[in-house]
Amino acid sequence: MQALKKKKTWPLLFLSFACLTALVYVLLVLPPGTALPIFSLSISYIPIFFVLLFLSIYGITAFFLTSALQGILVGGLVVGFLLFRFFNLTHPFFAVVLVVLFVCLEGVVWKRK
Repeated sequence: MQALKKKKTWPLLFLSFACLTALVYVLLVLPPGTALPIFSLSISYIPIFFVLLFLSIYGITAFFLTSALQGILVGGLVVGFLLFRFFNLTHPFFAVVLVVLFVCLEGVVWKRK
């Protein structure tokens, strides 16, 4: 019996490289204390950083694991850990809780297959 080979999604890889390029641009060119003026709003670059980081990790992980849901889980784990660090929640308990949550969600995804 042949195993079904999942098709690699090339658009996810291109999306992740585009987001990674934009992330490098945000990190290298834009000063950290400024805000992005959009119409009458001024948006900090920090949410843009986290969204671009999530999208790039999601795309690369989903491409190599051929599972979009696992890409979302890994991207969420990395961004969640960095958000904990950003808000100065550096106690090891938070990292353990995040890993336990990740393992539980991965178990739900694995059981559903």
